[in-house]
Amino acid sequence: MTRFERGGVSGLARLGSMFGPGPAPDSVTTAVIAICVAAFLGLSVLDLLHVVDWDDAVGIFGISYVGVVRRLWLFEFMTAPFVHLDLTHLGFNMLSLWMLGPDVERRLGRARYVLFSALCGIASLAAFLTWSLGTGIVAFGYSGVIFGLLVAQATYFPDRMLMVWGLFPVRMRHAAPMLGAIELYLTLAAERGGNIANVGHLSGALAAWAYLRWAVPRTTRAPIAAVPLAPRRQVPLAVPRPRPRRRHDVPWEL
Repeated sequence: MTRFERGGVSGLARLGSMFGPGPAPDSVTTAVIAICVAAFLGLSVLDLLHVVDWDDAVGIFGISYVGVVRRLWLFEFMTAPFVHLDLTHLGFNMLSLWMLGPDVERRLGRARYVLFSALCGIASLAAFLTWSLGTGIVAFGYSGVIFGLLVAQATYFPDRMLMVWGLFPVRMRHAAPMLGAIELYLTLAAERGGNIANVGHLSGALAAWAYLRWAVPRTTRAPIAAVPLAPRRQVPLAVPRPRPRRRHDVPWEL
């Protein structure tokens, strides 16, 4: 029997609303949300029409030791992050991405943001495969990247508030290490029945930390400084008219 492992922050943190504006329509974050929603709706429709069974589809597009190692389905590295098990899984991950992603994308720039997300996702999936060797467990979801975004938020916006479990406001600089410690404990407890997907969450966070520490220029990592605006040039509203020539200004004719 295939065992499914879904990731997400729903069991760890419900995010508050103290974030910047949402993603722009043409942003990478918006595109990822659209792809995840479209994938979920598409698989749901195919399952309702009895074209493809839901469990079979998740087993193909999710990532597993059997799929990657035995069947060489390397495409699972690209498809697994965009597949979600149910509306709750999809909703919490996309809500987290909507709140955490835009500011990080603006700070890194589009190209670095894509590379950052890809590295977090690949590190998360590779760690899961290593931890699940010889099993038929299937993993999927964008959670590895979400935990990487938590690290980026703590790096760039350390004083921003995060509502942990929807109850406790904690600054990002403290929330990210705390959630990482929880993930580490759950990873080590996996052999005793813990959620094996937590190793993917932790690996995504570690990949984000390494990328921001060594691959991103120091000027990009530093807090944004307020730049004063240059004073506006004072332009006279009207050019003074020339003074009319008076009688004594005219030279006498001899």
